[in-house]
Amino acid sequence: MQAVADDVFYSIYQYLGFGLIFAVICMIALPEVEHKGLKKCLIHQWHKLRTDKITRYKFAFFTILFMVLSRTLICRSIWQCPWENIIGEWGVFASDGTLNTEGMLNVLLFVPLAYF
Repeated sequence: MQAVADDVFYSIYQYLGFGLIFAVICMIALPEVEHKGLKKCLIHQWHKLRTDKITRYKFAFFTILFMVLSRTLICRSIWQCPWENIIGEWGVFASDGTLNTEGMLNVLLFVPLAYF
């Protein structure tokens, strides 16, 4: 019984953040889509992307932001105990000798985010 409860808790814990973000985006976008229609909204956004520099920057910013959130919150593997290893592995190699990519991914994801 404990294993089932743990499995349910970890499933909710892992996907709740993405569900909340997706719900907020849908609540913002759905009224416009219902009013104009999906095809007109997509064509309008495509036209704005092609003609407006600020819209391209916003699009790139939100794409990178989603990548950061995806890596750090949404698609993160869940620990059995989140408080077990708070600091984690910050070196190039993990304690078992494998290559640790966390530092490189932080640079690759956060430098463009800081630019935008």
